[in-house]
Amino acid sequence: MQELLNRCRNDIQQDLGSLDDLPKELADTVSNLYLNFHYLISDPQPYGSELLGYDLEKLHKLYIDSNLAKIRVDAAVEIIKQLRNLENNNLYNYSVVLFLDIYKYRIRKALKKSALRRRIERFFYKSKVQEIPNLSSILNPTSSN
Repeated sequence: MQELLNRCRNDIQQDLGSLDDLPKELADTVSNLYLNFHYLISDPQPYGSELLGYDLEKLHKLYIDSNLAKIRVDAAVEIIKQLRNLENNNLYNYSVVLFLDIYKYRIRKALKKSALRRRIERFFYKSKVQEIPNLSSILNPTSSN
């Protein structure tokens, strides 16, 4: 398991740099997405099929094209980091929430729904979220998150 966490930590650092500049919930979700990606591409036998609350079939469906999924996450996080520097924080805040709605809460067709509609749906999806809490802090214990 430690080897898997180390690969995940190194990959995040290489692809995105530090996650300290992101909101905690977003950093944790990105960390969980990376861990799921590394779990999928690794030999799952040493970790067991129930590692993150997913069975292997669900993970495979979720990341059927794992390389493209990872590229989309990387690009989205980079854009969010760039938006943080704009004078108007509304677009940054909206982007953070939209990312979480898509990748953490897995709200279907989130891009086609209003923020209010997604907020209502988020309430119902919260119990279905399968993440390791505080994973960004576990991967980077010296972080400020």
